[in-house]
Amino acid sequence: MRAGTVLGSALAAAALLGASCGGGGSSGRAASQTAIFLKDVPFIVLADGTQVDQLVLRITAVELRDPRTPVPLGAPFKDFDLLTLDSTAALLALGQVPAGVYEKLAFTVDPSGCLFVDANGNAVSTSSQGRVLVVPHSTFEVEFYPPLDTSVHSTIVLDVRPDKILKVVTPGTVYELKDEVDALVAGPPGASGLPVSVPVDDVEGRITALHCPDFTLSFAIDVDTSGARIEDEDTGAVLGCAQLLVGEEVEVEGTLVVGQGGRPRILASKVEVERGTAGGAPGGAGEIELEGRIGNLQAMATPPTFDLVRGGQVIAHVQVAPGAEIEDDPTDRHILVTDLRDGDFVEVEGRLAAPPGAPPLTLVAEKIERK
Repeated sequence: MRAGTVLGSALAAAALLGASCGGGGSSGRAASQTAIFLKDVPFIVLADGTQVDQLVLRITAVELRDPRTPVPLGAPFKDFDLLTLDSTAALLALGQVPAGVYEKLAFTVDPSGCLFVDANGNAVSTSSQGRVLVVPHSTFEVEFYPPLDTSVHSTIVLDVRPDKILKVVTPGTVYELKDEVDALVAGPPGASGLPVSVPVDDVEGRITALHCPDFTLSFAIDVDTSGARIEDEDTGAVLGCAQLLVGEEVEVEGTLVVGQGGRPRILASKVEVERGTAGGAPGGAGEIELEGRIGNLQAMATPPTFDLVRGGQVIAHVQVAPGAEIEDDPTDRHILVTDLRDGDFVEVEGRLAAPPGAPPLTLVAEKIERK
């Protein structure tokens, strides 16, 4: 399960809690602190094959809208590179909002500060030569489903969808920035608006880093076990954090928060461990599944190798096994390792090439899916 899926599902569930809340308008009701987060775009490859390495929006204003009165929110406003957030959420705006029901949110961009950069380092903006970015609307409007009731929720996450926000008008020449953004709401009212806090269970993944009492799951969510009961899934034996191994598969229950720096974090109440999934005893070969971007691809080496990168950090060194299955998920076809490129977002399944230890791991890939 990816971090975006976990976070999105949890926040969407929280949004449903507010579906039955009534009311309308914002006048005459107490104000509460409301926070707006902007969530990452995982990767973008455009319809004409252009790989986008940076996508920058210069956001200059944010406001909530009820049927009558817009409510502006305060800074921070700045240039956001959506491709560097990488499974995190950045604080976009924060302010006091009158309690009430709001149907929409709007944010304003400065077209002159919006651009994307391709894999060759070429910037495409509203004023670039040869290729140009068209920004037909400076205001991006987002509708809440259900409407946002600030007496119930005080945190909003804007989730930018790569398949919708950037469109090819004329291949290789003209590109358009579309106002396609989804909004999720969560979090209790009346506090700072930070952090989002949502109960979660059945969050499954593999441990990629271990710094007790914390560990990191394979989709870049940190887990705090300081208040958790850790059990062997098969025997029910109670374990300590120090007995966990990098590469082991776990199932986590607890509370999802979006805390410092916007990084997703689970305050675990229970962790079940599938022992032996990291190879168990030293020298074992645990099965593992990781996601990230390809970096430093050596497609002609023997064996072919690349680094797997998340959040700007190398989380694994990958060796491609002979006969490894490599698929292009969007086209549902088999491809060769020479078809892969640095920057491709991939899911890698394989086995640990050495006993698990401090990251980055060394992984022998038996299956690769390009997303």
